[in-house]
Amino acid sequence: MEWYVISFVNTHTAISAQKHLKESFELIIMPTPRELSQGCGISIRYSAEDHPAVAERLLELSFDQQKYSIHGYSNGGYSIV
Repeated sequence: MEWYVISFVNTHTAISAQKHLKESFELIIMPTPRELSQGCGISIRYSAEDHPAVAERLLELSFDQQKYSIHGYSNGGYSIV
């Protein structure tokens, strides 16, 4: 994968995730790509090398897994992780 994007079902979850993740990871806040839209227009992009640690951190923070999805980007398209 070239990078990963977290999409969210609502803005509250997106902002909360950003608040907790920005302390440890380099993030890019971006509009949610149309093909990933879950209802929230805000997504978080991060590097492929940070993926295992970001995914683990979201679990440690007890984020409801039904409120976000992680997608990997490679070869011009996204796939759900």
